[in-house]
Amino acid sequence: VLVLFQVIKPGGETARFALKIDGGVPRPYSANPPADVLGYKFRLLQFDPEPPYGNQNVIYEALMQVDKD
Repeated sequence: VLVLFQVIKPGGETARFALKIDGGVPRPYSANPPADVLGYKFRLLQFDPEPPYGNQNVIYEALMQVDKD
């Protein structure tokens, strides 16, 4: 799964980046490398439902970790 993000800091500074997570990894997957963006580290830990997707009318949920540098 590849998830695209846009973050906006107070003051208007923006950045776009993508995080991915492979199917079949332990849940949550804390070994995923973080993206270092605007002074924060973003890590995608889990995405539900896990691939492969059956019904396309599903509400997706992502679990992320955000740490300040």
